[in-house]
Amino acid sequence: MFNESIRERSMIVVAGLMTAGIMVIGCSKQPETTATPPVAPASSIASSDIFTQPIERKMPDASTVLVVVNGTEITLGEFNKEMEGMMRRMQGRVRPEQMAQMQMQMRDQLLDNLITRQVLLDTVKAQGITISSEEFDEAVEQMTDTLPPGMTMNDMLAQAGMSEEEFRKTLTMELQVRKLLESTTGGAPEITDEELQAFYTENEAQFSRDESVSASHILISTDATDSEDDKAAKLEKINDLRRQLLEGADFAELAAEHSTCPSRAQGGSLGQFERGRMVPQFETAAFSQEIGEIGEVVETQFGYHIVKVTAKNNAGAVPLEEVKEQLSQYLGNQKQQKALQTYIEGLKENANISFPGMPDAN
Repeated sequence: MFNESIRERSMIVVAGLMTAGIMVIGCSKQPETTATPPVAPASSIASSDIFTQPIERKMPDASTVLVVVNGTEITLGEFNKEMEGMMRRMQGRVRPEQMAQMQMQMRDQLLDNLITRQVLLDTVKAQGITISSEEFDEAVEQMTDTLPPGMTMNDMLAQAGMSEEEFRKTLTMELQVRKLLESTTGGAPEITDEELQAFYTENEAQFSRDESVSASHILISTDATDSEDDKAAKLEKINDLRRQLLEGADFAELAAEHSTCPSRAQGGSLGQFERGRMVPQFETAAFSQEIGEIGEVVETQFGYHIVKVTAKNNAGAVPLEEVKEQLSQYLGNQKQQKALQTYIEGLKENANISFPGMPDAN
């Protein structure tokens, strides 16, 4: 929760405001983070006044102007296109019977996002903010690096329902808005020790932890199809590896060479885990062994294990010093996010926004 970078926060804000979905698809590997607070709906819009039927139903006239922002018209057709894109990106993540309900819930927010986008683009134009070819290429490279294995940029565009021309236009606008927002906040906000202590004290429950251990293991897998001779050979192998460890062999090296667990890539390290995360036989060994001890061979449903505990953490509160750096970054992000929201709301208050017509309820 506290390890999100300032740049990541600005990207999340921009992706939400641009509503095109490219950055969302391109960054599907990012760690889970605190959701960006939505821009408050424009006060002139009541949630019951925009539409009284799902968006997918045929509307009378796509050219109907929903809102005019600084002289730029946003039509029902543009709104529906954005909504269709959002629904397409949610397919597979939301049950079909929930889709219509979500359309109704998101319509006010989507219209407000379109208003906000136009206000930001007008500000970008007024300030003459441009994106160089180098900046564009760097952004594309970053997006390509975050794509799921096997997915190409063309695959991403097809999934988003966008042409290459639309992609270039959308990404350029997104980068311009990001540059605008980053320029309004300056450097990272300073967080004082008093602020850190106050947040830590007020949110004490968030900083408690259960008993946990950090451990590594070497696994020689067994299978239901193994014969008795196969199992005997594997048991002999794991016992030989344990003998080598007791004689001083390097645990990580043996794990990398012989373990059949994917953790072999990390020298057998399983990281830190609490009770209830491992199968009972493995958990008993991990929580009962002393730090650095080479335990007896443990048999589980997965095979034969050698366990080595590398650290233990007792249940209780995590000291402030242990989370100070992450907490400082988190609070800085919160300050920056609030400054961005205040800036955006100021732009909207000074914009000329009118609502000349809404779709006929019938």
